[in-house]
Amino acid sequence: MKRKRVEEDGGLKALWKVLAPFAGLFLVILMFSLMPEVQDRFLRLGNFKSVATQSVIVALGALGMTFVIISGGIDLSAASNIALSSCVVALVIHSGFSPWLSLPAGILIGGIIGLINGILITSLRLVPFIVTLGMLGIARGTAKWLADNQKIDAPITWVNELMARSPQPGWLLVAPGIWVMIILAVAMAIVLRFTVFGRHVFAIGSNESAARLCGV
Repeated sequence: MKRKRVEEDGGLKALWKVLAPFAGLFLVILMFSLMPEVQDRFLRLGNFKSVATQSVIVALGALGMTFVIISGGIDLSAASNIALSSCVVALVIHSGFSPWLSLPAGILIGGIIGLINGILITSLRLVPFIVTLGMLGIARGTAKWLADNQKIDAPITWVNELMARSPQPGWLLVAPGIWVMIILAVAMAIVLRFTVFGRHVFAIGSNESAARLCGV
C-alpha cells in the first residue's frame, strides 16, 4: 500500500513537472485577459500571432542558454551577441550580398563570440560571470559601431518574411520563424534527452567534479 502511494506521488510530481510551465502560461494569459485596458484586444488571434512572432528572437536565445544553464554555467552576453549578429546580417545584405551569405556570416560571428567565451572560461579558468559580462560590453559596443548608432536600412528580402505576421504561403498560419523555433526546440530536447552529449551536459551541471572523475 505504501509503495503504491509512493508511486502515485511520483507520478503526480512527474505530471506536474510537465504541466507546470503551461499552468504558468495560462495564468499569465488569464491575468492579461481580465485587465480592462486590454481586455477587448488581448484574446484576439492576431494579437497572439503578434506576440508569438515577437517572442521568436528571445526564444532562440533561450534555447542556447538552456544548454549553458543546465551545464551549470552563465552567459550574460547572449543578448548583445544576438544584436551584433543581427547587425552583421543587415550590413552584409546592405552591401549587396545574397541573404544566403549574410545568414552564415551572422551565425559565424555569434559562434566566434561563443568560442572566445568558452576558451577564456575553460583554458584560463576565468569566472564565467566576469568573462561574459565583459563580452556583453564588447559585443554591444561593436554592434553600435558597425551600425553607427543608426538603424540599418537593408533591402527587403526573404529574410524579412521569416518574421512576417501574415506569412506567405498562408498555409503556414504563423511566421516561418516560429516554425524554425519549434523545430530547433524539438531538436534540442532530443539532443538533451537521447544523446551522449546531452547526458554529459546534465552530468556536468549536476556535479562537475564527479563528471570529470567519470571521464566526461
